[in-house]
Amino acid sequence: MWPTLIVVGLLCGSVLVNFVQRSTINGLQQLLQESHPRRVARSVSYYSEPSNEDSTATQTYYFPLYTQLSSKSIDKLCKTRNQKEQPESEDKSENETVHKAKFRPENTKKISRKQETKEKTCKEIKSLGGKTLIGARLHRVGGAIRSGEKWLLTEFSTGYSVFEYRTNGSDSISSNDPYRIHTLNDPFQGTDHTIVGNGRTFVYNTAASKIIQFANLYTKRILRRSLNISNDPLYHHSFSYVDIEFDESAVWVIYRKPHDHHLTVSRFDSITFSEKARWSLTHVPIEKNITNCFVACGVLHTVSTVVSHGRSTNRITAVFDFDAGSYIHQNTRMAWEWKGYGVPSNVQYDQNSRTLNVFDQGNIYSISLNNE
Repeated sequence: MWPTLIVVGLLCGSVLVNFVQRSTINGLQQLLQESHPRRVARSVSYYSEPSNEDSTATQTYYFPLYTQLSSKSIDKLCKTRNQKEQPESEDKSENETVHKAKFRPENTKKISRKQETKEKTCKEIKSLGGKTLIGARLHRVGGAIRSGEKWLLTEFSTGYSVFEYRTNGSDSISSNDPYRIHTLNDPFQGTDHTIVGNGRTFVYNTAASKIIQFANLYTKRILRRSLNISNDPLYHHSFSYVDIEFDESAVWVIYRKPHDHHLTVSRFDSITFSEKARWSLTHVPIEKNITNCFVACGVLHTVSTVVSHGRSTNRITAVFDFDAGSYIHQNTRMAWEWKGYGVPSNVQYDQNSRTLNVFDQGNIYSISLNNE
């Protein structure tokens, strides 16, 4: 008799416990469902094309079967979840959002009000000064990048080595005695690299990839950004698929997308190395004689080269003002010329020395810039 009563009591107790558990679980689910679900805009991913459509952000929480949470704790948890789902883009200014439609050429004059009223803190190029020969290399293809008295040289169109030189007040570098030799973790591709952060961070396109790599040459810290880059060289007679520049305000990556015949330019923050804006410049076609580009004081300049009798005439033309968000009209375009040795491998602007620096058929030289 007693064993039967004990068994029946245990069964009833088990059923009661199960009922209480199910009621508790249903209550938790109902509270979570009432915690203000909403659609949240995703932040832009730089490893894919930005989308105009918002995606629904969902987040699931899992609890042990016997978890006991008070209503106050659940409410706090749900509020914390909603705060975590706040998109970063809400705190960014309008011109810092990468949005494909904003940068179509027909809308470039109205990218944002902030850009339209932005005043330049630097001086634009007015004319070219003298040309100073800095050094020479045995190889006809390479890159020369300057940051004040620091120079970084690369040889050929791919490799792991970056040669650092210091001029220390002189106008020449010794090609036989580099100050330091840096070895990259991943090989570079092309000849149009740049340096930022007082010459500490080397920015380049990694070989056989669509990756822009920000590599600190001293701490070895690396950041990578992906872009939709064409598999064809950027310029005629060039080994580069992207042209990376650094001026007074930002890092600029010049490239073209697959099947495009015009330039696309992405602006990256020089500290966080995050992409801030992008322009599709359909009115800047990649013409046959365009051999390089550079950005100075927020203005894109193209370099076109004509070679005759072993010498070259290189013409600089200002084509687009990123601060104003507009093309520079042909009637008001500034253009300058200099004589060279052939088709240059790279042309780089250095805001510290106010010079253009050129690797031209193994010859390395600087051209001073006048702002008055």
